[in-house]
Amino acid sequence: MRATTVIATHERWSSLLRLLGSLDSRDREVIVVDDGSKQPPPLELRRRFPRVRLLSNPHGGRCVARNSGARAAQGELVLFLDDDMEVGPGFIEGHEAYHAAADRMITGAVRLPGAFAETPFGRFRLWLEGMYEPAGRRTADGLCEIDGTTAQNMSLRRETFLRLGGFDERLRSAGCEDYDLFLRARNNGTRPAYAPDLRAIHHDSFADLRRYAARERTHAGGWVELIATRPAVLAESPRFVDFCRRCEPALAARSSLARAAWVAGWSLAARAGARDSLCTLAERLERLGAPDALLRKVYFRVLVLEELVGYREAVDRLLGGRPPVVLSTRAA
Repeated sequence: MRATTVIATHERWSSLLRLLGSLDSRDREVIVVDDGSKQPPPLELRRRFPRVRLLSNPHGGRCVARNSGARAAQGELVLFLDDDMEVGPGFIEGHEAYHAAADRMITGAVRLPGAFAETPFGRFRLWLEGMYEPAGRRTADGLCEIDGTTAQNMSLRRETFLRLGGFDERLRSAGCEDYDLFLRARNNGTRPAYAPDLRAIHHDSFADLRRYAARERTHAGGWVELIATRPAVLAESPRFVDFCRRCEPALAARSSLARAAWVAGWSLAARAGARDSLCTLAERLERLGAPDALLRKVYFRVLVLEELVGYREAVDRLLGGRPPVVLSTRAA
């Protein structure tokens, strides 16, 4: 089965050129969907990659851009890559090989560059990414069972993708649209699996605490958006229910005591000065050469506070400024 590689991009032409330069597409189709970038495509794109199909969309978000690319694709498979990735030889063929025997959703490995190990926060990011490395049961062909996916490096049959309705275009915040697609695929008979040999290097620009914390704040709002759009997601994933109970009191609390704890947590997190002070503390500890174990504790506290803010802001947007309510973890 032949794959069409679909890459959504927005204002990151230099990153896109790096990815295309690493992509050994040969006679495979590659579609780049420009999600309303203000800067026009560089002339270098056409000069170096004349066979790449470039589609232009009004700015509608990555779900809209990816869906546009998949609809235009001619390959039997669609392989989604983010524009800040870099891959090695045989990458596309590797994805294709895993689809020969079954209707699968294949997720490849995503790795940060080795340069991240040179800074304290970079080492924290490497450690954090390792926590999410799938460790489920291995299948006979070397794949690993998983309970989630990332569209940064993911492939499935185009027919299956279109039958599922593609990415939900109502989900505008990055970070949850791929999990939503994963659940719909699994519930409709497609087998999700993780292929650790299909590696992509993620040239992540969130290499310091402040920028990464801001991204986590946005991602937290994305999960609220997903649950508000599809409440049944809480019943479809036991692991996600457990995660909500531990980390998302605004969505999973069941008692007045838990609700009071949530409000108190929000009051602290809402103080930008408190969050900024923790970031400043982390930066000073970095300069003093503090142990990574100590810095890790500070980093975690910053991220938890930013996530609390993200959750509460998203809930407030959904409620139009009304006081927060507690949503049940049971499917609606």
